[in-house]
Amino acid sequence: MGLLLKQSTSVDVLIGPFMDEDDGKTTEEALTIEDEHVLLSKLGQALAAKNDANDATHDDLGYYNCPLNATDTNTLGTLQLCCHMAGALPVYHEYMVVTANVWDTLCGADLFQTDLTQMGGVAQSATDLKDFADAGYDPATDKVTGVKLCDRTTLVDGVTLCDQTTLVDNVTLCDETTLVDTTTTNTDMVADVASDVTDIKAKTDLIGASVALETGGKIAGIETTLASPDNFKANVTNLDAAVSTRAPSGEYDTEVAHLDADISSRAPTSEYDTEMAHLDADITSRAPAGEYDTELDTTISSRAPASEYDTEMARITANVATETKQDTNATHLTDIKGGTFNGATDSLEAIRNRGDSAWISATTVDLNADQSAVTIGTVNTALALTANNDKTGYALAAAGIDGIWDEVIEGTLTGRQVLRLNLSALTGKSSGGGTATLIFRDNGDTKARITATVDEDGNRTAMTLDET
Repeated sequence: MGLLLKQSTSVDVLIGPFMDEDDGKTTEEALTIEDEHVLLSKLGQALAAKNDANDATHDDLGYYNCPLNATDTNTLGTLQLCCHMAGALPVYHEYMVVTANVWDTLCGADLFQTDLTQMGGVAQSATDLKDFADAGYDPATDKVTGVKLCDRTTLVDGVTLCDQTTLVDNVTLCDETTLVDTTTTNTDMVADVASDVTDIKAKTDLIGASVALETGGKIAGIETTLASPDNFKANVTNLDAAVSTRAPSGEYDTEVAHLDADISSRAPTSEYDTEMAHLDADITSRAPAGEYDTELDTTISSRAPASEYDTEMARITANVATETKQDTNATHLTDIKGGTFNGATDSLEAIRNRGDSAWISATTVDLNADQSAVTIGTVNTALALTANNDKTGYALAAAGIDGIWDEVIEGTLTGRQVLRLNLSALTGKSSGGGTATLIFRDNGDTKARITATVDEDGNRTAMTLDET
């Protein structure tokens, strides 16, 4: 059970502690907790904002004083309070709303209302109870008289179970009260039983004389039944009649004769033997297995030996390989020469045999000659490598720098645009803290560079960027 609250009474409750949602231990002491942020559930019903319009104010260590009014506490029973602020862990509290009498008794000078109102169906005063306690119980004055619980109670007609039996002085428990007294229901029941007995007797007349136990448990009349077995003879006669109505044995003989005739009308065994002989003759008239073997061997032996097939296949494979190589070589030479390849002038041998003079001209360098005296050209001393190894004074042109910053690094964002967004998020002015929309301005405070939509936990759910 939660903390007690007095019904329909304004009260300040201390809610918290509100802790940082990231580390779970740093107190949040600057939250703006408005009335719509504090939700109440009465008797487990749907949460709704508290009715009191005052904001909660920070007290200490992350605890806040939260005002509730008489409407917030007007329902007896459980009252649950929930509050979840952006950047802080959620806070929950449970209360029990009690009546004014219970609250004032537990927390004030009142007493529990314990009036006795249901003894004898009427209110009893403390004086009545005191008089009874002081004087004690006196049968002569305190007894209950004239109350009859039973009055001549009869279960079956004429049989009285209780008649003016008194347990306590002048208190009659049973006196001439009849529960069942010669009712039509009993009469009908007796008649039904008698009818059933008559039916049973009629169905057992064939047994013979009535069976009854004599003194000592002997069954009377059994000797008479055995001495006069007319009833048993009647049953035997019925059995004979049932047997005599069956078909005579002559009819069974006739059916057997028909069965013999059906069997004898079938073909004799000799005809089956003849058919089997024909089948044997057909089989023996076929060529013997040896002839099939001879013909097959002759056909196979007349073919060329396997070695000849191998020789021919080797020749075919060699010819195919040669043709393929020739085609490949011709293609390569054509690619080198261009157009058609002339073996007399374009082969490597022909090129080699042209002589050194054909390789040297006035505009070419003779690789066979001494090149030590060759002058390549005038070298600018300002660009001498020995004087510029540290690259001092070198710088990228503006176009080169722009090319680097305008390179796309993610999605459609360039390095220049990413830098603008970072500058806004880290150093720009911001607004909307604690609400569902956070805004970050550009460095010159001329536009909203980043607009973020966040949920109640501060998590970003949508982003609008202006990187221009």
